Amino acid sequence: MAHVQGDVFLPHLSASRWNFSEVIECQLASRTSIPPDERGDVLLCGEKTQLARSQTWLRPDIKTQIYAAAERLAVEFRSVGHPLLGNRSKPRSWQCRKTADRVMCN
Repeated sequence: MAHVQGDVFLPHLSASRWNFSEVIECQLASRTSIPPDERGDVLLCGEKTQLARSQTWLRPDIKTQIYAAAERLAVEFRSVGHPLLGNRSKPRSWQCRKTADRVMCN
């Protein structure tokens, strides 16, 4: 699970704080137009993380920074995800909440 902060275009990304009660929109990297590499799939949480991921075709170092900022947590999906409003071509997303030991996504 990756939730980053920083400047996407320099780039300088690091892990961002995610409070336990906060709900954040997330997408699976494997369901985007840029597939994950040998490091595996990653849950992209937050608008900045998703924006950074969309720039990785330009700068591979951004992808490395996203993986470096990622945290290993169990993820529990409670739905098949939701299409973004008005845009069927975008990957499905989930509204996710972090707990002490996992990320729960509806």
